[in-house]
Amino acid sequence: MDRPLADLERWIPRLLARWRASRRGQAPRRGPRPPPDRLAPDELREVARGVDQLSRGLTRERALAGARYMDEERLLGAYLLFYWPISYLQARGVLSELPGRARAVLDLGSGPAPMAFAALDAGAAEVTAAPAPRSRRRARSRPPPASRSRRAAGTRRAGTRSPRWRRGSGSTR
Repeated sequence: MDRPLADLERWIPRLLARWRASRRGQAPRRGPRPPPDRLAPDELREVARGVDQLSRGLTRERALAGARYMDEERLLGAYLLFYWPISYLQARGVLSELPGRARAVLDLGSGPAPMAFAALDAGAAEVTAAPAPRSRRRARSRPPPASRSRRAAGTRRAGTRSPRWRRGSGSTR
């Protein structure tokens, strides 16, 4: 399997877990527990409605252009489960065009940071994700849970609000 696709497959359960955790205030699901790596049929319908709304709002009607759409759970879920994987693979494609591995990457306007995580998976030693200043939300500063085997530690540089990750022993600065 192609390495970026294999790396993305490891992210899907994390993205699903983050989205499901954000929905805890909603009525409990009926039926069996959904699989960790794919959506249950009712979840798929919910995400599809969010993708439709997000797509219309960003491309056709443009009502969401410049808006804080990631503050809405449904639209954040649509982004995490549809657009995040696409952005991640696009970023991996761009990074594969570099003559060597990027040592440090700055992801400006990072949102939920698909570029930042793509850079780490592509071998970047250090990544700083800086969300757009207009939208400060807790989910933007919190990435999907990182794998323990990756040993990337989330750190923050004094005086900034940008998450920062380094590959290595888990040390922070």
